[in-house]
Amino acid sequence: MIPPGRIINVETPAEIFSDKVRALMERDYLKGRDLYDAWFMTETLGMTPDVGLVRKKLEMYEHPFVLRRKPEYYMELVNNPGGDMAARVREDIDRDLSRFIHDDAMGVFRKEGFNSILTAVGNTFKTLLEDGLDLGMYRPASFKGT
Repeated sequence: MIPPGRIINVETPAEIFSDKVRALMERDYLKGRDLYDAWFMTETLGMTPDVGLVRKKLEMYEHPFVLRRKPEYYMELVNNPGGDMAARVREDIDRDLSRFIHDDAMGVFRKEGFNSILTAVGNTFKTLLEDGLDLGMYRPASFKGT
C-alpha cells in the first residue's frame, strides 16, 4: 500500500511512445504489442512521435542502444505490403496480440490484414526521419531486414 501523501511517478504518453520506438528498433524479435501500441498512440490518441524525446530515450538507459532494425524496415512494410517480410510481421502481430485483444477486435485487424497497424508504424518512422532522426552514431547489430 502506498503511504498517504506519496506520489508515483509514471511516464507520459509521449515517453511511452518514445520507448516503443526504441524497442521497435532494438529488440531481437518483434512484439505485436509494440506495433499495436504505436498504432494506438497515433490512431486513437492522435499522437505524433517527438524526435527529441526519441533521441533522449536512445541515450538515457544504462544499456546502450543497439540498432537492430532501421526505420526503413518499417517503412518497407507499408511500401511492400504483399512481401514476405510483411507476411512474417503480420504473423508476429497475430500471434502476440491474440492473447490480449478481444476476438471481435482481432477479427477486424485480421480482415484488413493488419494494414492499419503496419501503416501507422511505418508512418511513425517516416515522420521521425523527416524530423531529423539520425541513427548513424549508433552501433548497428546484424540487421533484421533493411
